[in-house]
Amino acid sequence: GITALREVDGLWSYVERVGVKLDALSIFLGKKEVRQSATDSSLPAHVKDAATKTKMARAAAAEGYLVDRNYVVAACAQFLGDTYGNDPSYRPKYHHRALYVDDRERRILIRNERSNEEEYLPYDVLIGADGIRSVVRNGIQINH
Repeated sequence: GITALREVDGLWSYVERVGVKLDALSIFLGKKEVRQSATDSSLPAHVKDAATKTKMARAAAAEGYLVDRNYVVAACAQFLGDTYGNDPSYRPKYHHRALYVDDRERRILIRNERSNEEEYLPYDVLIGADGIRSVVRNGIQINH
């Protein structure tokens, strides 16, 4: 959520620009309206408790944003490019698909979707954020 995005210095300002700040949220079920706001007394106890633990958590609990997932991804990509674009270790691989995780050799096989060229990339840490049919997650589950 918002708290996690704020943990990375500078990232929140990228995501904040593509979202719509919410004061309240209403869901209509037929003619019945269910309304919620950050200051609403109907917030669940665990949300209120979590919101009092840190200054950052209190700020995040007191606000809400409506942001399309694709815009969050685009904002994160823009942040990475702007922040690490001149670092030779930063090598974004757009238009590539993960095919196989070789956990013994600590590498992942990827294919360029435009040229169909395949290559192995070494990794130190592999994060499975590649979608619902995650090759990374499947590779980790099968081998552990």
